[in-house]
Amino acid sequence: MRDTLISRAAWRAREVLGAFPGTAWLIGGEEAAASHTLRQGLLASLMIMVGSWGVGWLAMTPSSVLAVHPLLLPLRTTTAGVIICAVLLSLGAMLLVRSWLRLSQRVGGWHDGATSTIRRAVLLWGTPLLFTVPIFSRDVYSYLAQGRVLHAGLNPYESGVSELPGWFMEGADGLWAQSPSPYGPLFLLLAQFIWFLSGGIPEISVALFRLLSVLGIALMLVAIPRLARAFGSQPAWALWLCVLNPLSLLVFLPAAHNDALMIGLMLLGMCCALRRRRLYAVLLLTAAVAVKPIAMTVLPFAVLLSLRGPTRITGQYSARIREWVFAGALAAGLLVGAGLMLGVGLGWITAALGAGSAIAPVAPVGLLGTGLGLAAASSGARTRTRRRRGSSPGRG
Repeated sequence: MRDTLISRAAWRAREVLGAFPGTAWLIGGEEAAASHTLRQGLLASLMIMVGSWGVGWLAMTPSSVLAVHPLLLPLRTTTAGVIICAVLLSLGAMLLVRSWLRLSQRVGGWHDGATSTIRRAVLLWGTPLLFTVPIFSRDVYSYLAQGRVLHAGLNPYESGVSELPGWFMEGADGLWAQSPSPYGPLFLLLAQFIWFLSGGIPEISVALFRLLSVLGIALMLVAIPRLARAFGSQPAWALWLCVLNPLSLLVFLPAAHNDALMIGLMLLGMCCALRRRRLYAVLLLTAAVAVKPIAMTVLPFAVLLSLRGPTRITGQYSARIREWVFAGALAAGLLVGAGLMLGVGLGWITAALGAGSAIAPVAPVGLLGTGLGLAAASSGARTRTRRRRGSSPGRG
């Protein structure tokens, strides 16, 4: 009975709010119309954009354009400005999640026409996020600092960003002060080029790194529908889940994470493997590994995908092993060659094994690793204690 009353009250409130133009625009119109939800998501992105100007990460170098900008200073240095921006950012993020979930209801089923709606949503919601101050992660400043290290003639796999003065003012997290780079040689080359091209100006550098993220998202928009169709899934649903997902948008664009480029190259390589264009598949997947070595875990599965028949994987085990050896040898050769040409040697192997000391304990992988490490340390301590007690005099 109580739930019924609450439901009726909610519908009544919706009817009342729908009578006013402003609230009607926010609530939306017909259930099958996606245009209102697209505008709500755009409003959410604009709120996140403005909120980031007050609470986002800014480099404090003398070359920074925004650090002392007169329009941003009141938002970043006054209590009222910071609170308003924090509220805008929080409400905008919640509204973005709400719009994303609502759009899945309003596309009218995951038909072919829904794919264009999802792509339009990515464009509308993603564009304002390109003009944010970095939020939720400041790894983009670490990318720039590692590009600076390489530009200075040092090896980022051996030298942390603190080897050069002013690294902290550039916005890099202290976790990376003495940690070797966990990224591949291709991404380090891109980071060096961005440092050279931007002249070390943080805002220009962030914009260029975001262009790499846009490239990665564009590759995803091409590859994901093809992979979805090949495996009997709805392309629109796959794009909604993987690309339009607020977590993806906020990590790829405001934070300018290099995961976007890695995933885009990786998925396009999987598409080539599906079409049995094995050389292109290996080249694209190797490029993904050269951005972030964790992508090498996909290579064996891409080989199996290239051997896939209409209903199942074809070929004898010897053929699979032969393809694995070929793909692995080609990828390793390209990565070794890239490392030698760049002058960083085989440091990418260390990068593939871990991220140095820069482990975020709150991240899922970091939390798992920390938990396993503590469990192993506790088990070892108990074992040593038992041995000491067993070997102590007076026992037996």
